Amino acid sequence: MYLSILFLQHTPADCPGCFWSWFLWMLAAFALGLGIGRWIWGKYVHLNRAKNKKLKTLKTKNEALEKDFIALKYQYNESEKDNKGLKASLADSESNIVVLGTQLSRLRQENQVEKVIEQPVKKEVDTPISAKTKIDKADSLDNSVKPLLVNKVITEETDAEESTAKPIKELSPKKDYPTPSSNITDYSPFIKNDNLKVIEGIGPKIEGILNQAGYNTWQDLADADSDTLKNIMHDAGPRYRIHSPRTWQMQIQLCIEKDWQGLINFQQKLYAEKTNQDSINVLTKIEKLVTKKLGYVAIEMNDLKIIEGVGPKIESLLKIGRINNWADLAETPIERLEKILEDGGDRFKLAMPVSWPTQALYAIQHDWVKLKQYQEEINK
Repeated sequence: MYLSILFLQHTPADCPGCFWSWFLWMLAAFALGLGIGRWIWGKYVHLNRAKNKKLKTLKTKNEALEKDFIALKYQYNESEKDNKGLKASLADSESNIVVLGTQLSRLRQENQVEKVIEQPVKKEVDTPISAKTKIDKADSLDNSVKPLLVNKVITEETDAEESTAKPIKELSPKKDYPTPSSNITDYSPFIKNDNLKVIEGIGPKIEGILNQAGYNTWQDLADADSDTLKNIMHDAGPRYRIHSPRTWQMQIQLCIEKDWQGLINFQQKLYAEKTNQDSINVLTKIEKLVTKKLGYVAIEMNDLKIIEGVGPKIESLLKIGRINNWADLAETPIERLEKILEDGGDRFKLAMPVSWPTQALYAIQHDWVKLKQYQEEINK
């Protein structure tokens, strides 16, 4: 009967109690399903939250690991740089050791030669020692010292003969490199006539102040009244009142006349007065601007690295060989330069010092344009 009512084969009127039984069973089944569904959903939510929490934890750990990786990578790169620097320092130290070892060995040999020469043949006072006697003493030395002793004795004998025939001044003439006064290369292609910074005492800010006052070219500044320039500096503020324009027009007139050597000499004199020195040889304002235009970076006086072919390591070798400035390099024979490089090791044998004295001469003359042209020629 229950099944008949369930499949609607009979109406509830045929069995009044059966409907409520059926309804309760359906309600119980629905409640059971709802409970199971709620339990499953709760389980899903719990698992999903646990998963998200775990995912967030893993994400945080991953970010921390990435930061650690970046930090370790940076430390590794820094270590690599330090390693390269240490390798370069080690190579420099090894080359210096070789050079110093060679020089020490040579000095020891020369010292041994001098000791042999200074030994008296006889005990008589003021008895001269002949060259033959000195050379005979070399028999007691090793084969490496004998040639040095013979050469030294022959040189001493030759010098003694020449000293009796020639004055001392003729034996060691002083090499004087000319400093041209009018044939210095024209700087006009590198300096425009609206560049007021060529003047010693005028920087970018003062140039801007002068431009605002209507002084834009060399001729404008040359035609200006000295008192007017003083008033402009005074009105610009306390920091500009200390700048005196008394020499500006003299300098600018030399620029207009293209007397670049005269401008260099004048600016050197200003620097000497500023530093309370009688005379001084420095890189002037105009030279710094021109050399920058030519591609030289921060030239310093007697910096050997300005010479094409001379880097920091070769500069160290030259200074170990007592070649400390441009004048020393200009006076040094090519053979001695080649010997210094040879003593420095195989890594310096490819250097070609033939042009170095000529380049140094241009540097002494402060003729930077000719120096640049010469360096471009030897690089072709």
